[in-house]
Amino acid sequence: MRQQETFKEIALRPYIFVIAAFAAFCVYYGSSIILESRSANYHFSADTDFFSGLADGQIVERAARFHPLTVGLALFWMSVFKPLTSFIEESRILMAMFAGIGAAGVCAALWAFSAVVPRRYVLLCGIIYGSSLSIWYFSSIEESKILTATLSTLYIALYLNIRQNWSNTRAVLLTVTLFAACMNEIVSGFLVVIPAVDILLRRGWKFDELKWLVPHALVAPFALLLLELVVNGVVFTRGTSDEGGSHLKLLLYYMADSKWNLEQIYIFILKWVLFSFVAPTSTIVSYYNEGGFFEPTFLSYFTAAGPALLIIAVTIMVAACLVPGRGTTHSRHTPLLLALAAYSLLRGVFFFIWYSSEPLLQSAPVLSAHMLILLICFTASSFPYKHSLLSAFAAVLFVSNATFIIGPTQLSPTEYRYERHYSQQETLLRH
Repeated sequence: MRQQETFKEIALRPYIFVIAAFAAFCVYYGSSIILESRSANYHFSADTDFFSGLADGQIVERAARFHPLTVGLALFWMSVFKPLTSFIEESRILMAMFAGIGAAGVCAALWAFSAVVPRRYVLLCGIIYGSSLSIWYFSSIEESKILTATLSTLYIALYLNIRQNWSNTRAVLLTVTLFAACMNEIVSGFLVVIPAVDILLRRGWKFDELKWLVPHALVAPFALLLLELVVNGVVFTRGTSDEGGSHLKLLLYYMADSKWNLEQIYIFILKWVLFSFVAPTSTIVSYYNEGGFFEPTFLSYFTAAGPALLIIAVTIMVAACLVPGRGTTHSRHTPLLLALAAYSLLRGVFFFIWYSSEPLLQSAPVLSAHMLILLICFTASSFPYKHSLLSAFAAVLFVSNATFIIGPTQLSPTEYRYERHYSQQETLLRH
């Protein structure tokens, strides 16, 4: 007990956030160099080429149309650190930005966990979040998804703190975060479901409790109008591409190419929940023009000791959550758990309908919601060895995903670069 109390005291001191961010940055930045050296930064349909050119001022129009915040931040970052290009490669400087965004997401996750999980578990929860495959991988390549994931996690962390201690200033900050997330990916508007469902379940249909949600929720349609009328209408003239001309064209284009059947539901859930969390193997299957993917089967987790142990541990954790125990803690968080589940379900249904083949690419922004659901319930359970299990879980997760990051799989980027439905004339602009 004394050891636990000591850990509880140091778990959330300010320097812990600094150390966690620095450690995460070092891991992600080092991983970016490793992945690039073996041409492994194009997997899971990642649009790495859309953003890597920003290192020397090249703007891919489609990326700027739909992810203007990532593009704008990258151009600003490169302008600030331009003096360093005499000593450091431009691509390395850009990689540092994405690694830093991922590290900021780890801090946001620590803040979120601190609001709902006992303090002695918070640091372990942050390590698990930062070691998860989708967060680790997308922090180590040039991709907009890690910025969406970080802003989504920050939004959840802000709401969890507002939920405990309301203030108008925090509500404004929450709204600004939502707007930023929507300007990077309009589907981030689904985040509004979290406070809406939570407040409705806790307070009911009381106008005084819900009135702030009306202007808050209008941020998403406002961002869409801004993207379509200004970014796609003024900054860039509307393109003729069936895919990249507008958000509506993008939606209809991929819906026509999506598959909806029982097999695809199984594959989608596998990638959305498990593959996003832990790599089943250190090898992937290569597909022309699509980078690489894991073989879409649950049994692949039992071909290596590390992933198999993690699946067993998750099973134990879920079972512990279901065993009757400290019911008061569970019931206190039930509205929040349902709200987080609603957000993941809504985002998942949208991406399944829109383009069911890319769930892993879109899964990072819901990982914090999935982890909060599992870890809130587990840390509140009556399982006797929670700290030991979480410590072992964090260590094995890090080693298993590191095995994939440094693994031998190699894919030539020439199989992928600028060949998916785009013409050279419409794709590349010089800043």
